[in-house]
Amino acid sequence: MSTAHAIGLVTISRFGTLGVSLIGGVLLARSLDVPARGVLSVSITLVSLLASVGAAGLETAALRSAGGSDGATVLYTSIRRTAVVAGVCVPVALVLLAFQVPFAGLQPLEVAIAVATIPLVVLSQLLSNCLLGMRRYHIWTISTVGTVTAYVVGIAGLTIAGVTSLGPYLTAFTLGYVFSAIVLLGSLRGRAHRQSRDAAARLATSARRMTAITLLQMLFLRIHAPLVQALGSSGAAGLLAVATPLVDALLFLPVAAGLVLLPRYSAQNSAPARPLRDALRVSLITAFGALALGLIAPIVVPFLYGADYAEASTLVQLMLPGAIAFAFARVLQSHLLAVESYGTLVLGSLLAVILSVVAQLILSPHLGAPGAAIAIAVGYITMTVTFCVGYARRPQHA
Repeated sequence: MSTAHAIGLVTISRFGTLGVSLIGGVLLARSLDVPARGVLSVSITLVSLLASVGAAGLETAALRSAGGSDGATVLYTSIRRTAVVAGVCVPVALVLLAFQVPFAGLQPLEVAIAVATIPLVVLSQLLSNCLLGMRRYHIWTISTVGTVTAYVVGIAGLTIAGVTSLGPYLTAFTLGYVFSAIVLLGSLRGRAHRQSRDAAARLATSARRMTAITLLQMLFLRIHAPLVQALGSSGAAGLLAVATPLVDALLFLPVAAGLVLLPRYSAQNSAPARPLRDALRVSLITAFGALALGLIAPIVVPFLYGADYAEASTLVQLMLPGAIAFAFARVLQSHLLAVESYGTLVLGSLLAVILSVVAQLILSPHLGAPGAAIAIAVGYITMTVTFCVGYARRPQHA
């Protein structure tokens, strides 16, 4: 499959996922009040963040190496990593349930469900990237869209039944990842096995180098909703939970491009990668999408989610400049990973976390959710500027 077709398929799949997610978001907005929606959003965000910690480094190494000679080792290591995470999370969930420990607005049983879901999310992240690295885009599409669809079907059933407690909605989220595990493990059955120590060492080195980058970027992407809640407003977290997926939709194309281009850039040992051309094209398309989204958000958001969420359209508009900048940075990031410019990526990710958190601590106490949106844009722009400087200063042969 050509690069353009692969990027198109991954992007279309992401938009299909968005469409299903929007239905789920509308159902949640109609069945839960704004604070409860905020608690659910923060809970799912924390699960995703902790899962990213569990998969850190290996998920990018899988994307880069699964299609090569070390593919069997990548699959074996991914499954083993998931087993290790499960060995930690399941006992922790049982202890939390036994001692009836609440957390972040969740009841003890809900906390246990959230913690027990983490290994499933780790497995999905790792094996999904293995499929992309192996260029098995159609199976990846089935898994990705199916996971969200299963979750939203669960939400729909709970909404029809009039359920308002968070535990069943978290269970629906978990079942979505159960579906993902079934699809991914079934499609990769028999492919995972140990290889030589050299292959394992190469994979471990690659994953270790990428761990800091992954953790910092996931922290940047996930920290703002919990932080705005910690600063005193579950309602603001609920608004951010509505606005963020809409802005994330703009990033489907650059993320898809980055996912498809990384293994291809890595395979170009002598041919030039031409990342600037790719980055410019992707960011230009994203800019047109941002303009359209900024214009329709004040109409679409209250129509879909209700008048209580109307302020989320302002958050969308505030985040758009950062999204356009990051579209450029995401493609450059794939090239910098391919040429092993890890220092630039760590620095850009670290600065994005620091500056965005500082901005939110300054702005959110006075502005609430809009302060968080501005902070997110600041982080995206910071990351982009740093990546551009690092790209300009890279060795000329890279």
